[in-house]
Amino acid sequence: MPLKLYYLPLRARAEATRLVLNYGGIPYEDVSVEFGKWPELKADAAICPLGQLPSLEMNDGTVICQSGAILRYAARLANLIPSSPEGLAEAEMIQEITQEMNDINPIVCYFDYQSDVYKSKHDAYFNALPKWLSVAQRVLGDHPFFGRGTGPSFADFALFHIVDMTLLVQPKALDEYSKLMAWFKSIQALPAVKAYLEKRPAKGVAGSGKPGSLMAMP
Repeated sequence: MPLKLYYLPLRARAEATRLVLNYGGIPYEDVSVEFGKWPELKADAAICPLGQLPSLEMNDGTVICQSGAILRYAARLANLIPSSPEGLAEAEMIQEITQEMNDINPIVCYFDYQSDVYKSKHDAYFNALPKWLSVAQRVLGDHPFFGRGTGPSFADFALFHIVDMTLLVQPKALDEYSKLMAWFKSIQALPAVKAYLEKRPAKGVAGSGKPGSLMAMP
């Protein structure tokens, strides 16, 4: 049976997995849970083992949660796991860094754009951003992708999503990181990624962000 990816009508914590599945040509059903139906679904342990989303129904019918575990499972299906221990360690490091950067998801997709919490989270995130980007650029070095391989790994898609969201708020965020900018454009130009980006709900369209959020604004 095809995979079933359950999430709210947002990019956020499910988007890196969507990128991996689309890049790998892995069939899946993207199950969008309406905000109004989320409280009821949250109590369904069969779909939400920890009362949170995303969750993924795997090929054998078992459901898993935790966005990082879901991403790495999808990456194994798509053969996006680095082959060397050192490359894998660096890829996992980058993916862990993206978890620290996760506040960009609610900043863009969830918080009311005019709220105090938006401003507070926005300022804290962008104050910390240079630290994260500097480390990522150093790890990338002269490699075309994270993981030291000749093709992308799950870390590339994890960071691509975070950077993509960041650029929606600050389009010049990568201006001082030339290697990361070149890397970002190379991921963006991959045919399967380009096709997915063109078909996903655009900014300002239902399914891209919670009403009132920056993403939901035209």
